[in-house]
Amino acid sequence: MNYLIASTKSRIYAGTIDLILVSGTSIAITYPLISMLNGGNLSFGDYLNQMDKIFLFYVIEITVLLIINWKFLVSGQTIGMRLIGTRVVMSNGDRASKITVTLRLVISVFLQWMVYGIALINLGLLLFHPKKRTIHDLIAGTVVVDG
Repeated sequence: MNYLIASTKSRIYAGTIDLILVSGTSIAITYPLISMLNGGNLSFGDYLNQMDKIFLFYVIEITVLLIINWKFLVSGQTIGMRLIGTRVVMSNGDRASKITVTLRLVISVFLQWMVYGIALINLGLLLFHPKKRTIHDLIAGTVVVDG
């Protein structure tokens, strides 16, 4: 299949939209919960300083990510990708299954949690890889295209 590789700019825009939606929703859910578990006196600044150590935040973030994007994953998209006009396909151009797109999304989030500096590595790949494939694209065997 012929397809046009999505631009670095469109991937960054789509990712930023997704980050704002998912992080905002996750914070809105976890901050009151964590504050309540700490006797109701946890400042938002203290919450933000502890956020990377709060396992509950990670569980809720991945759950929110999947819930928010569930109906779009079947078409190889997240909300951000839908708004920007990009989608995920297999590296050979075939349609990516909902399972592949979901695993790609989970791999992406997991790598961001576990690998310090992964965002810079992915930015380098977006800028210099001929098909603009990031680490999670390479692992999942996918590429992001226009459409």
